[in-house]
Amino acid sequence: MTVKYRKTLIWKELILGSLFFISGIYFALSGPYNFLRYGFIVVGLLHLITGIYQLKVPYLKFNNGSLIRGGLISKSISLSEVERIRKFAGDYTLYASDKKLKINSELVCKTQRKELNEFLSSLDITFEETPSQKYKYS
Repeated sequence: MTVKYRKTLIWKELILGSLFFISGIYFALSGPYNFLRYGFIVVGLLHLITGIYQLKVPYLKFNNGSLIRGGLISKSISLSEVERIRKFAGDYTLYASDKKLKINSELVCKTQRKELNEFLSSLDITFEETPSQKYKYS
């Protein structure tokens, strides 16, 4: 099972990257010398690379009893080692004896959030869900 990044997040990265890159090229070709114009090109390329990476690589991958979270520095945790799962403010944190893995649900595709929640709650692991507090305003 793979869980992809949210489409709006990917499009935002690609559009921002394109705008920064195009404006950097425009500033580099016209106007007086300024070292900041090359910063626009670098920031644009970084956004474009991030968007393409998120388009190609899934955010979460369940593979042979382990969970792998993608990213620049990917983290993995074996599901057999997980002692408890905590859900707080929509984010999931999986705790093992020596490490923990945090899953940001805002990065997950909206159609797969329910599927991810059902999968994590169906595991034979203690699932702690912190309820939202109701504040009384006076």
